[in-house]
Order: sequence, then structure tokens, then C-alpha cells
Amino acid sequence: MRAIEPLTVPGPGIELVPMGEEFIDPLTTVLQDRAYSRFTTIPWPYERSMAEANVAATAESWERGGCDWAIVGEGTGEFLGRIELRPAALIPDCLELGYFTAKDHWGEGVMTRAVALALDTAFTAMGATRVQWYGNEGNWGSWKAV
Repeated sequence: MRAIEPLTVPGPGIELVPMGEEFIDPLTTVLQDRAYSRFTTIPWPYERSMAEANVAATAESWERGGCDWAIVGEGTGEFLGRIELRPAALIPDCLELGYFTAKDHWGEGVMTRAVALALDTAFTAMGATRVQWYGNEGNWGSWKAV
């Protein structure tokens, strides 16, 4: 995948905005819930220094042809979650999808809308021919979003 300039993707009730330093505190707060570590590679406990290091690496993600977005409420800027597209290691023009929704917004369709926006961007703006998602058994909330 080729490098892509960070872009904002508007959608119904949400926006995908490039992940940045302004999201370090909300990211740290949301990931205090141990539920995220059950079905993802997110460590628990999640410390602010982890969020700082993670957000600092987002520029590299865009340079490698990936995308790293905060999902925010349209017009409010409230942090609702995160969604990423990463180049697959062994498959050309393939991206891997990863995401989480802030627990206060589970069941609201936030991630279903965010996934649709990310997939549209992957296929129309990034030249992807395939997008992969991996889910853990029992993680039905994430399964429903795809």
C-alpha cells in the first residue's frame, strides 16, 4: 500500500478523524475497562504512557499506507472509539481492520457506521482489493459491526 495523507471521513452522526494527541486522555479513560483486553491485544491495565506511545506512532501508520482514526460524534467531537486499517504483511493491496467502541456507546451502531466508512475509503481512496478482519470467539459485538 502507498502512503496516504491523513484525512477526515464524514458520515451519518460520526466522523473519522486522524488520531492525534488530543485523544490521549479519552483513549486512556475508555481503555480502563478490562473488557477490551478480553477480545483484543490491548493490554490491561492501560496506562497513559501507553496511549502516548501509541498515538505517537500514528504518523508512521499513514506513511506505511494505513489509516488510524478516532471516531467522534458529528458536531460534538466526543470520542466514541477508534478504527484502523493496516497493510497486511503478506498480501499486496490488502488491509487489516481493527477497532473498538467506547463502552458507553455499545449497541448504538457507531461501529457499524464507522466500518462502512473505513471500507469505502479502503476500496475507493486507498486502492485496496481486500480487507481482512479477525475476531475472537465470543466477541459478538465486534462481529455484528462487520
